Amino acid sequence: MVRWRDAARKFGVEFFSNIDADDLFYAPELMDLGLEQMAQNPNCDLIKGSEHLACSVFTHAVRTSALEKACDTKTTTDTEVYFRFLDDPSRFNVTELKIDDQGYIYPYIRMTLDYQEDFDFFSRIFEEFNTDTNTILAKDIIALVKRNPELAQINMFRQEQYRQNQKRMIRELEGKVKKCRRTAWTV
Repeated sequence: MVRWRDAARKFGVEFFSNIDADDLFYAPELMDLGLEQMAQNPNCDLIKGSEHLACSVFTHAVRTSALEKACDTKTTTDTEVYFRFLDDPSRFNVTELKIDDQGYIYPYIRMTLDYQEDFDFFSRIFEEFNTDTNTILAKDIIALVKRNPELAQINMFRQEQYRQNQKRMIRELEGKVKKCRRTAWTV
């Protein structure tokens, strides 16, 4: 988070959209859409993807002022689960990406790279499109998987494990924060 904040400061960026390196099939057009929606709503701090979106086609659009506030108030350097610091409606104006194109709506696909099965899924998609270059449109991948649901079965079962790992990391982080606060109060 601090790296993002420092980069945004250096380049005078008011808001930005991030792409995680493990999200090979993200949709650049959705990143652009997130930035457009951020520009149209100056009160918005964070735009996140809907739970109905295909996994990893969009991450977030973030207003730099919100990121600065999150960095200034966080009590840990462990920001692996960064969205936890921003996706807090009690502190920030959070909204979901508004999408009219239903081609991105498909929550039964996992397009991020964390496990061997994810790698196997990506490999199979490249085979299906007969390419070794990552120029395949996310909508085309989603359409392929809708027509061939067995492709999603390669790695979709890992999604629940991924969610549980994220929840565990958040709980551990919250435990560290509480411990830090108790220590600070008793000193």
